[in-house]
Amino acid sequence: MTKTLWAFLPPEGTAAIAVLLIDAEGRVVSRDALETVNADDVETCIAVVPGVDVALATLAIPQGTAVQMEAAARLMLQDSVAGSKAQDAVAVSGSLDTEETRMVAQFGAGLCADVLERLGAYGFDPDVIVPAAALLPQPQQGCVRTAYFGLDIARTARRAFAAEPEVMDLILEAEGPAEVLEEGAFEDLITSSAQPLLNLRVGDFAKADASTFSLRWLKRSAILLAVAALAWPVLPIVDSVKYERATARLDAQTKEQVRAALPDAPRIVNARAQLRERMASLGLNGGPEDLLAALASAIQAQPGTTVQSLSYEPQQGMTVTVIIGDQTKLDQLIATLEKTGVAAQAQPIRVTRDGPRAQIVLKPSP
Repeated sequence: MTKTLWAFLPPEGTAAIAVLLIDAEGRVVSRDALETVNADDVETCIAVVPGVDVALATLAIPQGTAVQMEAAARLMLQDSVAGSKAQDAVAVSGSLDTEETRMVAQFGAGLCADVLERLGAYGFDPDVIVPAAALLPQPQQGCVRTAYFGLDIARTARRAFAAEPEVMDLILEAEGPAEVLEEGAFEDLITSSAQPLLNLRVGDFAKADASTFSLRWLKRSAILLAVAALAWPVLPIVDSVKYERATARLDAQTKEQVRAALPDAPRIVNARAQLRERMASLGLNGGPEDLLAALASAIQAQPGTTVQSLSYEPQQGMTVTVIIGDQTKLDQLIATLEKTGVAAQAQPIRVTRDGPRAQIVLKPSP
């Protein structure tokens, strides 16, 4: 049965993380601490954060591409968020109503890194990171307020906050009457709410499923968007991929991406060859496809090593997380990669419940 894990992170990084495990019918299966939950029993993981350092606003943003809606949100937030920084991340929810109002968040990118590290220590990789205040219902007037791990969270018609109770009293002085939710009511909101979740996992921290992860590597380069085909050689070595279904979906996606990237081509005969020819003409040799081919070859030469996640940025290179036996095998993998002309830099092995993991950054050798 499909189960969703809600993990409630307290403000203090060392405090226990409370969880609700909910079945497909919206019923609470258990309430416990995170360390008691088996990651294999969970299909979806939602991390709830206090959000003290997250600016939350409800704005009217018309439907558009993700890039267009983020740009619109940034412009609007400049007028309403003090101390906005260009490097801050911005997340936009789905439409909350027919007027296309959306919950928007602005926050430091370090927030996602912290959440992933805290949950990763227990073997969980959250699909959604949501600030607690964004889960409250949007009132037409006044505000809705409740407690969260010693803090108060509140939502008005246009904003949402997390703060110490005394500070929250000052913030909400001019907002009118407050509806105070008890802890049980807050739990009911989680299990019954149909509003779209505001997901802070955006940008470099965005999570894609196994069938579409290749597109995520390429989102910042119009030409490289066409290289969805580069997922083909890695499918057999990514343990999370349901191979047969994923291949069918990738096949359809690749055709569309290739057509978009090669608009002058009369027709797509050999997508892979035509893409490589186009990339070479643009001086894009040594891109993600070459790095991926070297990785696939090195992994296949070392049984027992699997790729857990992949991401690609043109400037930073390809970041790979592998589950690997020990430091000796990691050293062997790096040596194999470097023999193919790839510069590989590995971080120290971390021990997790899924086994020893290491993160490797791959770049073409200078």
